[in-house]
Amino acid sequence: MRSVSTRADGTMKPVARPLVAIGRFMYSALSGWVVLGTAGSAGCHMNEGEAARPSFVASSEARASDLDRSLATNEASPGDSARDAQDDAHSGSSSIPPPEDLVALRTLLAALQANDRATVSRLMPYPVDRSQPLASVANPEEFLRNYDDFFDANTIALVVNASDGVWHSGGQTLVAWGERGLIDIVSGRLVEVRVETDQQHAKAARAREAEAMTLHPSVRDYAAVVLECENKHHHIRIHRELDPTNNAGSDTGAVAGAELAPRLRYIAWKTGEPLSSKPELSLPGGPDFRLATYAASAGYCSYFFQSGPYEYDVSIPRECGDDNCDPQILVTLNQNLLSDERCPLIRWFP
Repeated sequence: MRSVSTRADGTMKPVARPLVAIGRFMYSALSGWVVLGTAGSAGCHMNEGEAARPSFVASSEARASDLDRSLATNEASPGDSARDAQDDAHSGSSSIPPPEDLVALRTLLAALQANDRATVSRLMPYPVDRSQPLASVANPEEFLRNYDDFFDANTIALVVNASDGVWHSGGQTLVAWGERGLIDIVSGRLVEVRVETDQQHAKAARAREAEAMTLHPSVRDYAAVVLECENKHHHIRIHRELDPTNNAGSDTGAVAGAELAPRLRYIAWKTGEPLSSKPELSLPGGPDFRLATYAASAGYCSYFFQSGPYEYDVSIPRECGDDNCDPQILVTLNQNLLSDERCPLIRWFP
């Protein structure tokens, strides 16, 4: 599910989305409850870098029968399932996926394996994101035209293999594989699908390269755009840098998920200046650089940058109404406030 939607003027705004809480237990249709190492809390960069999830591999025949048994168990003892769910709600632990979510998953798996593209397209939650900077797919007709960006023999096998390792938490049933693959089911409906074929990956790489060539050479090397906005003073972009080994580590203190933080760069041009011109400001970089960090707290994603006595704090609500969706940018000098401005959002990939 996209984290932003389109305003009437074409700019983007965040939309409410339930956060995923991953605990120490995962329900497997093959193995029952599986105790995991702590996976870490999902932070603001869930779409860009997450803790590795375990993968479960089993034959499609075994998996189909396991899903059947899960469905049969839930249907045979609805009272027990309800009591389990109530107990889990009180305890905060995960619960066995409800029957309607397992039915939705089984329907998707059957359609994928039968190459029933029309059914797959009807099941998708729209808009369906692709790797940036590719545009999202808005409807079933567009999905069918771009089907090979999402599903091929390799990605179908990944989904089928991962379907054994499902867990239910916070009202969501999740199937995950690799670093980014995800299917999220709520109340028997797919609400988010993140899957990328080699074709989509190659398309996105070409599009990123083309977009990068429109920027000043000093800021062309980046992995992804995290945030872009513009107000009457500045056009601002936050990039995720190419080096995945440079993370925020302990610099973020006790912030949940801080160890997953990517290396970021804050870039600002004066409004009206072409992005091919040299930015007025580019952080991190230079001798006074301190690694940018982010925090996920109180419903906000905050990105912090510091150079010498100057500090830049870009905060954006993860859930908001029409009046407070845009990022707030605070600039301080020696902890004294220099400016506090809103920056109308162009795009955001939390």
